Amino acid sequence: MQNRRPSLVDPEGKFAAIIEPVSDSYGCRLVHVRIGGSQAGTGNALEIFLEMKDGSPLSMDTCAKISREVSTLLEVENTMGQAAYRLEVGSPGLDRMMTDITDFMRFKGHDIKIEFKRPMSDGQKRMRATILDANKNGFSVVDDQKRNFDIEMGDIASARLVASDELLKAVQQGKFPKPIQLEA
Repeated sequence: MQNRRPSLVDPEGKFAAIIEPVSDSYGCRLVHVRIGGSQAGTGNALEIFLEMKDGSPLSMDTCAKISREVSTLLEVENTMGQAAYRLEVGSPGLDRMMTDITDFMRFKGHDIKIEFKRPMSDGQKRMRATILDANKNGFSVVDDQKRNFDIEMGDIASARLVASDELLKAVQQGKFPKPIQLEA
């Protein structure tokens, strides 16, 4: 299987091509892939974060099925080589990674933490801000000092939604913002 170039979804650039066909078949969107560090000598963890495309809750049964299929494909493709690893499949949670422009559209009005690939003109490498608007080309934010910034996805090293009481309440009431799909 051909490796993709690294992206915010798949920083290693070698897993999305294997995982996405499986997650798509279960109606899931691949949000993020991460290789985690060792926990008490248990080896690396390949962590796969998914969400249902229709916004419904991700079930443990769906995670287990995807885990089994992806595990088999990883072995066939020898993607992990000889390294020992644990495969973990689950939901991205409230403080989720923001990996696609649709995430910024979806969470307009919410706070995010951003780390940039290169320092901004004022030397700033990180920022906490509120999403003002987003479109297919990028998004705009306002920081704590009331400064507005227009940001392109290519400038971001990582971005994460800030978990808030408002988001938790939305989950509890079944009003968590649903995933957005852009038309091709």
